[in-house]
Amino acid sequence: MIRNSADVETYIYHSYMEAKDYLEGPEGYDLPDIQKRSPDLLTPLFLDALKDYHPLNIVVTGSKGKGSVSYMLASIFSQLGFTVGLFTSPHILNYRERIRIGKDPISVDDFCRICEEIRPKIHQVEEKIQKGREYISPIGISAYLALTYFREKNTRINIFECGKGAATDDVNRIPHEYAVINMIFREHLRELGPAFSDIASNKAAVITKDCKAVYTAVQDPEALRIINEYAAKQGKQIPILCDIPAEARLNSKGLYFSVDGETKRYADLFIPMLGEYQAQNASLAIRCAEGICSREPGFPSLTEETIRTSFRDLSIPGRCSLYHDQKVDKICTYLLDACINAYSAEEVITTLKALEAEDRHADISFVICIPEDKDDRGVIAAISQYLLQHPDNNERSRIQEKRPLIYLTDTANPHYRFSESQLQRAIQSGAIPDELKDRALYQKGSLNAVMSASKGSSIVCILGTTSLISEVYPYLRALSENQSIKV
Repeated sequence: MIRNSADVETYIYHSYMEAKDYLEGPEGYDLPDIQKRSPDLLTPLFLDALKDYHPLNIVVTGSKGKGSVSYMLASIFSQLGFTVGLFTSPHILNYRERIRIGKDPISVDDFCRICEEIRPKIHQVEEKIQKGREYISPIGISAYLALTYFREKNTRINIFECGKGAATDDVNRIPHEYAVINMIFREHLRELGPAFSDIASNKAAVITKDCKAVYTAVQDPEALRIINEYAAKQGKQIPILCDIPAEARLNSKGLYFSVDGETKRYADLFIPMLGEYQAQNASLAIRCAEGICSREPGFPSLTEETIRTSFRDLSIPGRCSLYHDQKVDKICTYLLDACINAYSAEEVITTLKALEAEDRHADISFVICIPEDKDDRGVIAAISQYLLQHPDNNERSRIQEKRPLIYLTDTANPHYRFSESQLQRAIQSGAIPDELKDRALYQKGSLNAVMSASKGSSIVCILGTTSLISEVYPYLRALSENQSIKV
């Protein structure tokens, strides 16, 4: 019996939990997703949910920025007057954030009621699988719940964000007319494959026989070759490549940029988000929306005013978000970003440099929380190089008795693996150079690490996995809003 949101979340994970010992044990942990996921199990249920219901579906994949592009597309189409279903993952504070109509998460009542309704159909599928090794993925169950909800609300457009890849993602089994591929790089090597070509091929699988068009960010040549080859095999036209934004400038209020569309320029746009990469995400979203509006009968033209309005109040926690603690004599600024690879770290450094232009004497420290199977050393190496080139920080920190500059930490999420040995491996590999090895430490508990870092810094940069964002975001938001804080 489903009584509350916690019951729904327990049910969403129940099939996975029955196979957890195998999936996370020595036999299954290192297997790629293609050998342990069964994304086709719920395809009949997806197709059944779409009977006599004909929304325009968009599926978004890539290595970074999938969520941002999905939110941007939802905001644009909502501003155009459409009822838009939005499915993203992961969530920050509660699971219902993953399923939205426009900006509004599904209500508790609808969340519980629909879960209760779909359970018998899920059970019928479960009766046919090998328990303990085969499972219905939490993403698949969530996506089916979302699609059922969107059908009830008679949405005109649905936007679905894939998880790690596309080939083994249940979401990709939802028939979709448009595919979006954000930038691809090396990540999720254990799940998607050890080679870059494996990762690109997995994500290129978002191009299905139902697709009318494919929109891709500017890609590495090998990734673009694989995408084009995959599209050709599906009998589709060459994907539409979205240009890098014509210009972008950043300050502490947000990002100003211009985008060259298919037929016109959208000039001096503003989005209240940091990170120059958000201009690239916006460019991809704009070109996709522009193309859909021009292709689909009865759709209005996309105007500059629509874009301006849809971006004006857009905010996504954990995407280069700024928070300010003004309760203390010395104001401390926190930069929070879901960064788990070296490429993302370089983007964060670009943002930091823009902030430094406004506060050239900032004392900066870093809290890094990245699981062992992600690119923790790549991020640490990028941050270390930044610190070595930051003379103001180094000189002032010498006065402050060699305060730590790098805090490695963990989260309470049982599905991620953290350990103190990550610090030693970073030192041994050179990711933390000799000059900084005495300025780095491992501190258990993400909030403990954040509070320790803030004692000697005017800027604390917090980077890591989404479970870090979930733990730290409520604390930072309370600081910014001058609320009482329970830790």
